[in-house]
Amino acid sequence: MIRGKQRGWSNLSPAAADPIKKSEQKCMPTCANCNTFIAFGGKRANNQIYCNDRCLQAGQLAEAATQIDPTIIRQQVEKVFRGPCPKCSRQNGPVDLRKSHTVFSALVFTRWATKSAVSCKSCAAKTQIGAIFFSGLAGWWGFPWGIIMTPIQLVRNASELLSHNLTAPSPQLERAVRLQLGAQHRANNPK
Repeated sequence: MIRGKQRGWSNLSPAAADPIKKSEQKCMPTCANCNTFIAFGGKRANNQIYCNDRCLQAGQLAEAATQIDPTIIRQQVEKVFRGPCPKCSRQNGPVDLRKSHTVFSALVFTRWATKSAVSCKSCAAKTQIGAIFFSGLAGWWGFPWGIIMTPIQLVRNASELLSHNLTAPSPQLERAVRLQLGAQHRANNPK
């Protein structure tokens, strides 16, 4: 009987040698932080792959946050959710992680982005209305992506504006608070 090592298969993992598990593996690696596909390169740390330094840092902060008691995290999330808005410092209702979407185009160049910020609904609405005006004026001027992405970003902003006020913190807010606590834990407990 021929063993795998003798046939040059010593580099294969058990999953790669098993045809059933091989079919379950992903073809392209994805970032452990943002789940985007990584075509080339990437940053590796702790058996994880990240698309860039920012995602690597967020992954390390998430790892540090796993060492914090979950009740402390829940208390901090509730404190942020029910506390004053970090942008306007007023008690304008629930504070959560809210998004605004923009697009800018010039002939063959198009750039679109989504920005997240912890704020109250009224501060988020001001940012989203500004993003609608900016994208409505500056988004259309690129071919082909400006014409495609401008309506998408406008609809995204409109849906964020029309979303109802939250009664509980979102998972995105919990993640943001968890990363902030992870950063504090890491700063107080260097390796």
